[in-house]
Amino acid sequence: MPGTPTYNVVVFAHNEARRITRCLESILSQSDEGLQHIYVLVNGCTDNTAEVVTRFSANQPEVIGVWLDRADKAASWNHYVQTLSGEADCHVFVDGDIYLAENALPELLAPLQNTSHVLATAAVPANGRSRVK
Repeated sequence: MPGTPTYNVVVFAHNEARRITRCLESILSQSDEGLQHIYVLVNGCTDNTAEVVTRFSANQPEVIGVWLDRADKAASWNHYVQTLSGEADCHVFVDGDIYLAENALPELLAPLQNTSHVLATAAVPANGRSRVK
């Protein structure tokens, strides 16, 4: 994949009304010309996550809210892969209750540029269960 790869960011959002804006802002602040879409998979929410995403996406055309009735991350992932993934070279999956550390998105995508032998990259959260205590 020569040059800058195209990519979508997929955000899983279940009852994330308090955190989803910061998550989306952190993605947008690091995105580049390769970004095609940020799909926010609002799944089975009982709070106002859908309304927050609707307001946020009104000024950000690359942010697309997708409303799914079932609160199920695996079903949401399958919906994206089978229905929405399109022609992007790369797909970045993020939970809606986190925000990306500075430069995380470019660092995650870098190994995928100009190479055919790297097929996936991953990152772990810097807080919560995986944090060094």
